Amino acid sequence: MASSYPPVEILKFSVSDLYKEDPAILNDFLDGVAKTPGVADVWHGPEIQDDSYYYVVTAWAPGAHTDSAYTGLKNALTPACKEFVFAYPTHFGSVNVAAALGAPVTEIAVVNVKEDVTLTRFHEATNDLIAKMALNLPNEVVPGGHGSVENEPRKFVICMGWQSVERFYGEIHATPVVLEAVTTLRGLLNFDLRHAKMTKYTTN
Repeated sequence: MASSYPPVEILKFSVSDLYKEDPAILNDFLDGVAKTPGVADVWHGPEIQDDSYYYVVTAWAPGAHTDSAYTGLKNALTPACKEFVFAYPTHFGSVNVAAALGAPVTEIAVVNVKEDVTLTRFHEATNDLIAKMALNLPNEVVPGGHGSVENEPRKFVICMGWQSVERFYGEIHATPVVLEAVTTLRGLLNFDLRHAKMTKYTTN
């Protein structure tokens, strides 16, 4: 992926009992991230498979200085966070994942390319799948892309938008050319596929 583009930071954590009682306690953290110099947009939302997990996705403006947007904000996150899962600065290159993040459902798949698979083969298979989804499922998929995680050369995040989780699985299995491409890609990876319902944050 082209390093001249700023990363998108993908944060996942499990929510605290305090958050479950009052989700507004997360707003101080989100507001702090959104007001960090150089941050362009912030999306956030619960995981659909298990709503005890929550995502915050931060996009930097081109040319911005990209130390972590979360630096200095851990105290603001603490009341809402039960357990930190990961924070991945991810380079999607020229691909804009904003539309996928704004879709009714956002697919967030963290993948590790198997050791016996070349990265070239992985990129080819991923691009082939995304192209076939866009061509064959134009009313279902909101194209996004796959990005490389900083300092982890075999770890990537795939971000795509969908109309619903049910339609995601149903349409893939009903479309042989897409299902074949999915099966091919899965054979190259170890992966954790999740979906989230993301909302773009507006500062107070």
